[in-house]
Amino acid sequence: MACANSGFVGYPLLLMSLPSIAPTALALNMVVENLVIIPLVLILAERATAPTLNGRSLAKLIFHRVSTNTIVLAMVAGIAVAVFNLPMPVFASNGIDLIAQSSVAVSLFVIGGTVAGISIRSVGKRVFGVVIGKLVILPVAVWMGFNVMALAGAGVDDANLRKAAIIMAATPAMSIYPVLAQRYGQEEQAASAMFVMTAMSFFTISGLLYLL
Repeated sequence: MACANSGFVGYPLLLMSLPSIAPTALALNMVVENLVIIPLVLILAERATAPTLNGRSLAKLIFHRVSTNTIVLAMVAGIAVAVFNLPMPVFASNGIDLIAQSSVAVSLFVIGGTVAGISIRSVGKRVFGVVIGKLVILPVAVWMGFNVMALAGAGVDDANLRKAAIIMAATPAMSIYPVLAQRYGQEEQAASAMFVMTAMSFFTISGLLYLL
C-alpha cells in the first residue's frame, strides 16, 4: 500500500497538473521509496516467512536474505555509481538502457499472465483491502502527515509540493509489486490487487485532481 507508481503514472500526472514541481517530486519520492520503503517491505515480508523465529536468529535470517536480494543490491550499486560519479562503460550503459526500456513491458507481461490464470473468486476482501489502502488511505495519511508536521513546526511551505506528494500517493502500486510478491507466493493476490486498483484509480485520481 505504500509504494506508488511514481515513474509511470505519478510523474506524467504531475507534468500535466503541476509541471513546475514534477521533477523535484519524482526525485524525492523515488529516493524515499528506494532507500526506505522497499527495504522495509522486504524486511517485513521476510519476517512473515519465519514467524517462529525471534531474536538473533531472525535478525540473521532477515539480514542475509535482504542483503542478497537482487533489488537491494541493484539499489546499492546505483547509489554508489551516483555518489562517486563513476563512469559507466559503453557496453554496460547500453545494456542498462535496453533493460530499462523493456522492464515495463516484461512487468506487464508477468502481471497479465498472472491475472489471466486466476479466478474471479480470488478478488476478495484481502484484495480490496489493499486497493482501498493504496488509493484512499495512503493519500489521506500523507495529507494528515503534512498537517501534523505543520503543527510540529516542520511544515512544508510549498503548497504545490504538498499537492504533488498527495497525488503521487494516490497512484496505483509500483509495477513490480506482483513480481516482488511472487517470491512469497502472493503473486495472484498482488496481480488481482494491481488490476483492480489500476481500474479504480481512474475515478479516485480524477476526484483527487478535482479537489486539489
